[in-house]
Amino acid sequence: MASDAGHATVRDVPLARDAWVLAIASTGSLALALGAPPGGSVWSIWLGFAPLAWAAMRLRTRGVGRRFFAGWLGGLCVGLVGFPWFGEMLERFAGLPSAVAWCGQLAFSAWTAVPFGLWVVAFGDAPVRGRWAWVWPCVLWVALATVWPAVFPYTPVIGFAEVPQWMQAAELFGVAACETQVVACGVLLARAVMPGDRRARAQQAIVALALPLASFGLGQLRMDAVDRELAGAPKLAVGIVQPNAPLLAHDPFDKMARLWSMSLE
Repeated sequence: MASDAGHATVRDVPLARDAWVLAIASTGSLALALGAPPGGSVWSIWLGFAPLAWAAMRLRTRGVGRRFFAGWLGGLCVGLVGFPWFGEMLERFAGLPSAVAWCGQLAFSAWTAVPFGLWVVAFGDAPVRGRWAWVWPCVLWVALATVWPAVFPYTPVIGFAEVPQWMQAAELFGVAACETQVVACGVLLARAVMPGDRRARAQQAIVALALPLASFGLGQLRMDAVDRELAGAPKLAVGIVQPNAPLLAHDPFDKMARLWSMSLE
């Protein structure tokens, strides 16, 4: 709301005043990226949406541009930290100069971060009470992740591949189910540290901490059930051959030679 003439509105707060919020928001995708394979700290994925949700709530009264920037900044590390090989790929296989390749890395990271910015903007305008206050953030992320034209198929919970118990939810609704539980955990953690009723905050923190444990336990039960079903099933060995031919290579005989030799191995 605007005050008397000559006074700034709430939306006109200088960017420096929100610098600490932006800094905390930037740790969101860092947590997601640190859980990416190979050898990631997969547990950190569960924390990834907490800083973003917290920033969305803290900046609720700011303008759309400020909120988008917070979310976009919070999503940059997905490309910069989670996919550090992207620039090297452009240099090695596309034959681009090193400087151009790393500009490509930055462009890829910036593009990948856009859905996070949109999520923070739309989350900030979501209901603060009632069922939709919890459903909206999850539905919103799944929708954005589904329609956004990504450079290649990607999910922020890709690290769950290294802890298969946590990705068994995909049997229900695909990748969306895995993402939903992580978004819900992040929103619960963010609301648990916001000012408010102590009892409600404690309950939200408990549920947030219980989600990964429940997901792991239920996933293990499902894996055990599948193992029992497959114990007597016939087995078929399958191998995958990836020739790693350069992107600009045009010699089909060389490609086939690579495939044949590796297939023999």
